[in-house]
Amino acid sequence: MFAQTATNHKPDLHVASEPGTSRDDVILRRSAPGDGPAISRLARLESRRPAAGPYVLAERGGEVVAAVPLDGGSAIADPFIRTADLVAILELRARQLASA
Repeated sequence: MFAQTATNHKPDLHVASEPGTSRDDVILRRSAPGDGPAISRLARLESRRPAAGPYVLAERGGEVVAAVPLDGGSAIADPFIRTADLVAILELRARQLASA
């Protein structure tokens, strides 16, 4: 039974090659001017104010679920879903973009 469970396990995270290919796909991207409402929604869910400036975002199922400001501020994420791994990846990507 354990072997069957291990065989059927799907990874929790994979990055999509094309947007919208699966509900499990995650897209990492820079924020665009139209992302303000999604960033504000995440900040409201955490009872915080969004930082000004650009972000790097994680989208799952076409919805922004986590964001990290490129200026080095704190991450914001949907507290009702698992996002810790996404936040870690976004923080790494934000550091890479800042040093480029």
